[in-house]
Amino acid sequence: MNKRNQILYKDKNANIELCAFSKCLTINISGFLGSNQIIKLFEKSYQLFTESAQSTNALILNAEKLGAVKKAEQAWLSSNWNLRMSDAGLKQLAIIHPDNIFGEVAINTYLENNRGSLRYALNTKTFKDTKAAQNWVMN
Repeated sequence: MNKRNQILYKDKNANIELCAFSKCLTINISGFLGSNQIIKLFEKSYQLFTESAQSTNALILNAEKLGAVKKAEQAWLSSNWNLRMSDAGLKQLAIIHPDNIFGEVAINTYLENNRGSLRYALNTKTFKDTKAAQNWVMN
């Protein structure tokens, strides 16, 4: 029997699914996202993380197609979303590495902000592919 991921939310250039393999939420970014889309996507992931019956305290962010993320959204992710996700039980965040320089800069900034926080502790790690990220969150 072939297990399929269940799409829980879909927007232009992004979706959130429950991974059949790792049993955790996966945020998939498939193209450019404007500021409002980024916040809406991550707000929805918070809602789903706190309401769904996932069996793990991890989340996968597939940022392969992520573009630039403005400073205001980076600040919001760092001071708002990360803190709330940590309070909700998120311990591990696996990030699929972007395939472009804009996404790479955005993820590096996010990781720097995460490391510099004294208000929460998220174990973050970047990966080249989804399978490696899934294996990490399952261990």
